[in-house]
Parts: sequence; C-alpha cells; structure tokens
Amino acid sequence: MKIEKVFYCLDIGKEKYVFATEDEVVEQLKKIDKNQVNLENSLVLEINTSGTNWKFTEVPWSRIVTKLL
Repeated sequence: MKIEKVFYCLDIGKEKYVFATEDEVVEQLKKIDKNQVNLENSLVLEINTSGTNWKFTEVPWSRIVTKLL
C-alpha cells in the first residue's frame, strides 16, 4: 500500500488494520461485528510521516462516531 504523509491504524484488540485515509477506517468499522469489538479498548492512530520523526496521534472517538452516523 502506498501512502502519502499520513496513514491510520485501527486497533480493535484482536486485530489491527492500516488505512490510507480516516474515511477507510470508518468504512472498516461499519463492516466489523459490533458484538466482537470493545470500543473502550480500541483506538485509531493517525501516523504522520512528513518529518524525520514520525508523529503518532490518537484520533478522538467523537470524530469517528460523527462520521459513522
């Protein structure tokens, strides 16, 4: 997978996924069985590779949930 300067990691505990965009994370979450995922233990990371040091930032669930609606 080719990425630009930012990519996203979805960690749902049992599995981890990597995506090029935040919208792809949202689409994956729509496909996942909600009974299999504990959102309290899950996270979405934004990884910015634009500098010499990569920057990892947790994406707030409020932003993800807004896109899920």
